[in-house]
Amino acid sequence: MGIDNRQELGPAATAAGSPAPAASCQTPGTRAGGLVPNAWDPRRRHDACRRDLARPDTRAISDGGHHFDVDDRRIGLVIRGLRRRRGWRQADLGAVGHVSQTTISAAERGHLDTLSLRTVRQILAALDARVEIEVRWRGGHLDRMLDESHARLVGRVVGALEVRGWEPAIEVTYAIYGDRGSIDVLGFHRRTGSLLVIEVKTELTSIEETLRRHDEKVRLARRIAHERFGWASATISQLLVIAESRSARSRVLRHARVLDAALPAENVAVRRWLAAPSGTIRGRWFLPISDPHDRIPEPGGRDRVRRPAASSIPAPLRSRPPARRSIVPAQAPIPDSVLAEQRGGR
Repeated sequence: MGIDNRQELGPAATAAGSPAPAASCQTPGTRAGGLVPNAWDPRRRHDACRRDLARPDTRAISDGGHHFDVDDRRIGLVIRGLRRRRGWRQADLGAVGHVSQTTISAAERGHLDTLSLRTVRQILAALDARVEIEVRWRGGHLDRMLDESHARLVGRVVGALEVRGWEPAIEVTYAIYGDRGSIDVLGFHRRTGSLLVIEVKTELTSIEETLRRHDEKVRLARRIAHERFGWASATISQLLVIAESRSARSRVLRHARVLDAALPAENVAVRRWLAAPSGTIRGRWFLPISDPHDRIPEPGGRDRVRRPAASSIPAPLRSRPPARRSIVPAQAPIPDSVLAEQRGGR
């Protein structure tokens, strides 16, 4: 922080009331009107002036990045409000969230760019809150890209149910007390009174979370079916439909014990039960996203990205062509007379 030039130059300059120039650093012990009074240390003033001139102007930087910090500042205000609501100090919140008081201070001031996502989640979890990340890209194109495979797999499930005499309902939402969500496919077999809750997964990210959410939907399915569609169900079954792929098969194999206990029935038993429901079933069904009977199958795999052709790679990314090898022609054999002459010369 710079020192007031009028105070340093003595009472004469202060009485004049005119502000000093911005770059008024003079040689130590001098000024425009002559020598500076001895009431101040010229060496200290010289060092202060050098610091003032070397200090960059950060006002334009903070103004230019203001719109990037709006969300971070809002999250900081939320953290501070929730902390004060509990009557906690920053040190108290840090102790519960296993972070330091300095980290809590940085978060409340909106400096989230200095913290990791895991740290922010720890702080909010200590306040019984959570953070949700939303990725935006070109409007709704991102949603269509992510939902395309899921929608195609749901369409295959619906077609398989209708062929076997089921009445399917798609994306059945519910909000019962604290439970909120949607059932991917809810099927009803009117002749037997069988109700089927189907969870459709194109990728298995968390086995435990999938089973927990599926169990919640099964628990509420009877009430949802009766209130929404008037279906009087006698039995409730559950089915996990997984997109057919090698990676999905490998993941299921790694968690075979958990899935065998929760969903023991597999493809053959599931298809037989769907054709003639009897009792209840808890199973998993691997189903290809594209119909194998289609004349134009889906090109390529979904999980693996193949190396593109050389013509589609940008010029800077192409590998250099292999170096040409110089081919040395084979030498003609040396005649025996020349060899004999060379040996004789030795």
